[in-house]
Amino acid sequence: MTIGNNRPQLPKSLLKKRKMNIIIRVTSCCILFALFLFAIIMWGERIFPMPQYTPKSFVAVQIGCYVIFMTLPFLITGVPVKLIDSSWSGVVSNVDVEDSIGTFYRAFGRPGTYDRQDLILTIKKDNGKVITRSAVSVGERYKLKVSDRPPIPTPGKITDHLNDYKIGDRVYKYYGFKYLYVVPSDEDDKKRCIVCGLNNDKHRDKCLNCYCDLI
Repeated sequence: MTIGNNRPQLPKSLLKKRKMNIIIRVTSCCILFALFLFAIIMWGERIFPMPQYTPKSFVAVQIGCYVIFMTLPFLITGVPVKLIDSSWSGVVSNVDVEDSIGTFYRAFGRPGTYDRQDLILTIKKDNGKVITRSAVSVGERYKLKVSDRPPIPTPGKITDHLNDYKIGDRVYKYYGFKYLYVVPSDEDDKKRCIVCGLNNDKHRDKCLNCYCDLI
């Protein structure tokens, strides 16, 4: 079934999943905010100690530290930035590959780097605005060690994804989901899961990776 501008309608399970994700994100933000506020009230002077005879300038610095500290729950949970989203559609006008260095975190928070490649789409939205968007990000880690866990996200080769999007494809972005969706043509044998991004056989009803319903 399709809705406005021939946009495929989301299955009820994905609508429910989106609603639950929003509830979990907002609830997590509220809990973290309350915990951070409690920490400021109870141990604020220990966390951000100031000289005994504090001039007004130091008081301003301390207040600034408190404000920055209290923004961490929003940065961690992505509220409200990730909730300010929208559904839109457009047409791919260019496909390019961009090389960069990505970062990830191993056990105990140790940072690591890897060769990263992004499949960059130039999309002309239906409202006339032209945007660029990373559709796929892959890479291989530097100095790969058995002890390095967990592995970096989406390892692989960008060449495996060069045919995922073609110039002229109509793509759909759904509110609350990261990955773009392309309605498969008669020649295509794959369709993308908008939850995890895996390409599945277009005749499947559920994703092989996350088991969510496919559009």
